[in-house]
Amino acid sequence: GASQVSSSPTLTTAQFMTALKKASAVPLNVKDAAELCDSVIQVMGKGSTMIKVEDLHGVLSMRFGGGGHGGSIIEVVKAKMLKRAGSDGLRAVGRVMKMMDDDGSRTLTKQELKNGLTDWGLPLNIKEVDSLFAFFDRDNSGTVSFDEFLKGLRGPMSDRRKKLVNLAFDVVDKTGDGSVTVDDLKDVYDVSQHPGIIDGSVREEEVLSHFVDMWDQGDKDGVVTRDEFMEYYADVGASIDGDEYFELMIRNAWHIAGGEG
Repeated sequence: GASQVSSSPTLTTAQFMTALKKASAVPLNVKDAAELCDSVIQVMGKGSTMIKVEDLHGVLSMRFGGGGHGGSIIEVVKAKMLKRAGSDGLRAVGRVMKMMDDDGSRTLTKQELKNGLTDWGLPLNIKEVDSLFAFFDRDNSGTVSFDEFLKGLRGPMSDRRKKLVNLAFDVVDKTGDGSVTVDDLKDVYDVSQHPGIIDGSVREEEVLSHFVDMWDQGDKDGVVTRDEFMEYYADVGASIDGDEYFELMIRNAWHIAGGEG
C-alpha cells in the first residue's frame, strides 16, 4: 500500500546526531555541537528520545538565524541593557559586564558576551552574535573591553553637555584658533575632579598619564583640536548618566565658575 507521511514528523536522537556529523555545510566545533545538542534535548523534554521536526527547526533558527529579533539587534540589546540598568543608568552597566566577565579580564570574549546576554533573557543566534560583537569590538582585538561596550551604549551627547565641553575648551584655547597643545591641557586640567579619583578606583598619577596618552595618538603632533576634545568627553561621559553631575565634573576639572551650563 501507499506509505503515509506523518503530519508531525519526528527524529530520534541518534538520527539527529548522525545528521549533525554529516552536515558539513554547518561546521561546528565540539563546544558548539555540545551546546546545540543540549538545546535540542531541552526541547525534547526529559526522558524523551524523539523530537518533532518543527521543534528542531525552531532550535536551528534560533542558533543559526532565520528567526531572531525584529529590527536592529544593536538597538534591541542597547534598549535591554539600559532598561536593566534602571535608575543607575550607565553606571550600572559596569556591574553587568562584571557578571559576564567569567575570567576577570575586564574584557569580554564573544562567548562571554553571548552567555551573558542569554542569562539576561536575550538569547541570540550566531548571525546576531557576530553582528553585535563586530559593532562593539571597535579595535578588532577579538575581545570587547568595558570601555568599548560603554562606547556602543553611550549614544550622542546632549546639547547641554556639548555646550559645557566647548566652554572648557575655550578656557584652554587662549588664542581662539581651535587647537591647543597637550601641555596646555595638562597645565589647566585638575585631575582631582576625575570620576575615577572621586570614587577611589584610580590614582591621580594614573589619570594624568592616561589623560596625556589619550591625545598622544595618530600623528603624535601634540596638538588637540576641538573635535578631539569633544570626542574625549563623549567617552568620559559614557559612564555619567546625569547631566548635572557631568556639569559639576567639567566645571571643577577646568575651574569654570557658574551654575547651569
